[in-house]
Amino acid sequence: HISIAVHLAPPIRQGSTYYQFIILQFPREEEFELEIGLGKEQLAAKYGGKLQPKMDGLMHELIGTLLCALTGKKLHKPSSDLKTSVPGVQAIKCTLKADEGQLYGFDRAFLYANKPTMLISFEAISAIEFSRVDKATSGASASRSFDCMVHKKTGETITFSNMQRKEYQGLFAFLIAKKLRIKNIHKGQEALSDEEDDDGADADDPYLDSLKRKRKAAKAARGSAADAELDDDDDEEEDD
Repeated sequence: HISIAVHLAPPIRQGSTYYQFIILQFPREEEFELEIGLGKEQLAAKYGGKLQPKMDGLMHELIGTLLCALTGKKLHKPSSDLKTSVPGVQAIKCTLKADEGQLYGFDRAFLYANKPTMLISFEAISAIEFSRVDKATSGASASRSFDCMVHKKTGETITFSNMQRKEYQGLFAFLIAKKLRIKNIHKGQEALSDEEDDDGADADDPYLDSLKRKRKAAKAARGSAADAELDDDDDEEEDD
């Protein structure tokens, strides 16, 4: 299926609950014919040539085009920077409290669907923090899943849980690409190193390759510093 999330302003209300989004879901390959009861000149004058009296094609593309023309708003698509473990899938499965959903990465925001649908602008985020990514301290569960906590500038923290471990590399690289601050970045890099050692999946990834080289250089520098301290201690003992 293909989904379109329509952000409403103001939100609609059902009982005492307000809804900021409507999720439209379409079969991926279903085609559709659309006939608009206006002439070509009228459509050109009112919608700048974005609509035609008769249109056909994939249903989700036609509805997207129609919504954009009627509202004057842009249709945003998930960022290609977020690489998941499944080719062609642009979302990471996770849970928010007790509800299962998917986390999508866009150029300027995260979108969580379906219940509750939530848009988190990158400008509203103060930091990202990972939990249960360290195999040495998290036990067997760390090899299966991890959690991602989004800290907002308002003080609110939103925790997306039970992300599959195989999605970690792609999400970590996405956060770096979007220049989002990672609160426990050193632990995150160590977990990334564990993933590299496990499957070597980053062999063709220039970014992950550069991270690996930097970590090796940092370890070598720390080792040299430790050796220098030992030499200093030996010299002091000889002087005594």
